[in-house]
Amino acid sequence: MLKHLTAIAFLAASTHAMAQADMTLDGLAKKEPAAFSQMVKGHTLPAWIKSGGTGSPARTVKLGAEVYQVFSVCKPHDCAAERFAVLFSGDTGFYSGAKKLIPLLAEFAPRIYPGISSLQYLCARLKTAWDDVKVLSLHGRGGSAVPAVLEHRKVFALVGGAGGAQRICEELSEAGLGHVSVTVGERLSYPDERITEGTAEELSSRAFDPLCVLLVRNKNARPPCRTACLPDEAFLRWTGEGSTVPMTKAEVRAVSIAKLMLEPDSVAYDIGAGTGSVSVEMAGICTRGHVYAVECKPEAAALAERNKKRFGLSNLTVVEGAAPEACAPLPPPTHAFIGGTSGNMREVLEMLLAKNPAVRIVINLIALESIAEAMRCIETFGFGHTEVVQVSVAKAKKLGRYHLMNGQNPIMIITCEKDTAGPGQIQTEETEK
Repeated sequence: MLKHLTAIAFLAASTHAMAQADMTLDGLAKKEPAAFSQMVKGHTLPAWIKSGGTGSPARTVKLGAEVYQVFSVCKPHDCAAERFAVLFSGDTGFYSGAKKLIPLLAEFAPRIYPGISSLQYLCARLKTAWDDVKVLSLHGRGGSAVPAVLEHRKVFALVGGAGGAQRICEELSEAGLGHVSVTVGERLSYPDERITEGTAEELSSRAFDPLCVLLVRNKNARPPCRTACLPDEAFLRWTGEGSTVPMTKAEVRAVSIAKLMLEPDSVAYDIGAGTGSVSVEMAGICTRGHVYAVECKPEAAALAERNKKRFGLSNLTVVEGAAPEACAPLPPPTHAFIGGTSGNMREVLEMLLAKNPAVRIVINLIALESIAEAMRCIETFGFGHTEVVQVSVAKAKKLGRYHLMNGQNPIMIITCEKDTAGPGQIQTEETEK
């Protein structure tokens, strides 16, 4: 039908109406009925053409010596060629809004045409491969790049917000990673594109465009440890006054955390956190969960905060205050480690069970009186599962040509849990049934 209309349109091309470049077919029918009738003479057209179809303005086409006015029109909501496009910047599979849009368009069988991502573009400009890059998005969300930089030789980060790139470089410097190489790409592919290279420490005082990307390279990166095995020397212990804060030693820490049976999405308390060594180790396991380090002494809480920043743990919160009161606003825990209660063992256990009757608890004790109090509480509260383990650790100390074993204080590790639910599960109506 369109071929017939196009051919006949030549017969009326001399009229004023046909010369109007913005004229549509239904507009021609309404405004210039005489010209429209001459054009379609001898042809039977559907009624919707006159009532208003979905059309585009006429365009002039010259074929040899002949000049034609070409109209395009289709039945509303019934056009096989009807299409619409949604444009996103970059690669549609790389932190793109297309991820949420595509399911909404499933009935239309959408086709996807990817562009060049900022990761591809920046690596191409730097003449480096990106198949070994760890990708992060810190645009519009919290989090830290420090854990990824510690574990991967190359880390690419999308950054958003004023001071975002500078803040990341500051965090890297605070975590002892000020020496790593950082490349910041601003307004990539635009005429005013800027690419800046330097160390994290050097760039921590620079200002960058709110929308930019970073490529961080750490040649000394190490794969992550999936168990509690950080050496004691990895943690800060000295306060500003020259004294040390008590810390659960590595061997006891490893056994205690193993007894907790943490999961990636666990919510854990560290009560009496001290330096935060146990908190740090737990946060490294609870990557999709959260750890709360509760400490009543200000100098110890400040030190735990420094160790948190040292390891770049966004899933660790230091709470200054005494348990159980300081735990009141916190979400229910699936697991709890008790390193000290300042004489409030009964109250702390009561609080934990009130928040989650199925909480799994591990308690570290040294004094005989504390052990006796803990066992009385466990009996009172009716813990169905209780395990008591004594750990004695001795470390070699060099004396001249010889190595002598120095014994540390024996530690009592008590694991307790009610039988109302599985390990570390939050009690619900379903578990009660």
